[in-house]
Amino acid sequence: MGQPSNETLPIEPTSTEGTSQTLTIESDGLTTSDDVSLNRTTSVATTGSFASIDAFELDTETQGDVVVSDSSDNELARIHGATEYERFLDDQITRGVEDLALEVRSAGLSVSNNYDKSGVMGTVKQAVHVGQQDVEFTATVAGQLAQHEHLTAEEQTLYQAIRDNTLGDRLRLEQERLAFGAVQRAVAAIAGASMGTNCRI
Repeated sequence: MGQPSNETLPIEPTSTEGTSQTLTIESDGLTTSDDVSLNRTTSVATTGSFASIDAFELDTETQGDVVVSDSSDNELARIHGATEYERFLDDQITRGVEDLALEVRSAGLSVSNNYDKSGVMGTVKQAVHVGQQDVEFTATVAGQLAQHEHLTAEEQTLYQAIRDNTLGDRLRLEQERLAFGAVQRAVAAIAGASMGTNCRI
């Protein structure tokens, strides 16, 4: 995030959809704080002048992005709209109404503060330099369990019931392991011939 130079800040929504919102901006040490009403149609500006920015907060989710700039039209910060976020809850990852994964097998979250420290000349003190915070979410997911476009009518009905949680919350079908000998015997019975040692499948 960039920093302003003791100036008022233009704020512009990128979408006209949604309701009006209030964006709260605070400077370092709370020396300046401003509640800005966004009308979703035109750019508005803070009433106070900011020499630094420490925090933003929207009172409700936004459909599009909210962009905060300086007086030279340099983008200082962007708050992404709700449709840009992937939501991770229980064993599902979604974006908006779209399922991004049928089943989450494992997940992890890591946060790196990217700071370093160095000694201050002539003292025993340490200077701590805070960098850009990096947040990373990783997940191992199960892929599509079947190509539902090629299912029979009965299979399609079952697929819809499982997908819509009709039969139970997040019910999943698991593939069963079959012994190879059982498969050989079943194929032999269908073919009407005994399976010899030289038979290959």
